[in-house]
Formats: sequence, structure tokens, C-alpha cells
Amino acid sequence: MSQLAAARRPAGLAGLAGLAGLAGLAGLVLVAPAPPRPPATVTEEYRHGLCRAYDSPETVQHALDHVLTATPLPTAVRTTAVRDSLASGPEARHEWPRHGIAQDITRAVRDIEVPVTVLAAENDVVEPPQVLRDHLLPYIPHAALTTVPGAATCCLRKPPTPSRQPSRNSSRSRSFDTDRIAGSAGRTGTLGRRDRCPGR
Repeated sequence: MSQLAAARRPAGLAGLAGLAGLAGLAGLVLVAPAPPRPPATVTEEYRHGLCRAYDSPETVQHALDHVLTATPLPTAVRTTAVRDSLASGPEARHEWPRHGIAQDITRAVRDIEVPVTVLAAENDVVEPPQVLRDHLLPYIPHAALTTVPGAATCCLRKPPTPSRQPSRNSSRSRSFDTDRIAGSAGRTGTLGRRDRCPGR
């Protein structure tokens, strides 16, 4: 949704930005996003499995343990995650796997004009960094991808430890303040491996 909203540049979005003292949308941060071009792994069988992922406390806990996180969640956070995951109706839970995830929106996202930062989680099994390099970066102008070390698809739930240093493979490696990105306070993490779309 955020990719499509940025591409369409609705007047309401610019208006909201103006309330914050901005002339318009200044940039876009995508956190572990689905790519605009679905990879080959998004099969009918895969989508059917996603439809069942939030059917019961047991299936939600399996998703938390094996898909969504790289480290155990605190008990209170885990309990809240299970509760909230089961709170929505079946229509809401099934809309994304049945329809949204399979949509190719590459033509639309080419209209995004603002700078785009993509945060990918190193251990993400849903949208791995390489999938985003292959199926997102080529279609979004000005996009830059940064990999969050040691994280899974819920990459900003718990920032990586500050001792993890950025990869030196790129002269463009940089650190991000994850609290500013996540809108919280008091904890920061070091991110690295920033990749730009080839030729951009």
C-alpha cells in the first residue's frame, strides 16, 4: 500500500506532510516490504499456506518462531502478538495471501519520485534481501537497500546490538538510528550493506 500511495502522490498525503511543516512527501522508508514484482516462490501452494498461518494460537506461534523473528520475543510481547493476530476476521487475514501478494505493481511504482530507503532483514525468510534486490530495486527509482544484521522479517521489533558493525563490502555502508525510523526512543542499532539499484 505504501508503494502504491507514494506512486500515486495523492493530495491527501501531501496535505498530511504539510501539516508537519513539509512541502510534501520527502521520502519513503519501506521496512521488510513485499516486492512490487512477486518472485517465483509465490505459488498457489505458498499462498494457501499463508491463508492458514493465523488460524489458531498454535499456527501463530509457529509463524513467530520459524518465520517472523530471529530471536525469542519477551513473553508479554509474544502474548500480545498472538492475541492481535487472532483478532482479525477471516476476510482480512485472507485478502493479502489470496490477492495482494500476487499482484504485479511494477508499472505503478516506477512513478515514485521521492528517495526510497528499503530495510531488509538478514534472516528474513519471507522477503530475503536478495529477493528485494532482484524484485524491488530494479523497479523503484532512487531506491537504496540496507540489510539489518541478525534480524528476521519483524526486523525493527528488537534492533541489532550496537556491536555489530556494517559490512565493509561497500563504501556506501552507513549506520541508521532505528528508533527514529520506528518512531520509538532509547535504543539504536547499527545497520549495514547498503546497496543501490545498479546504474542509479
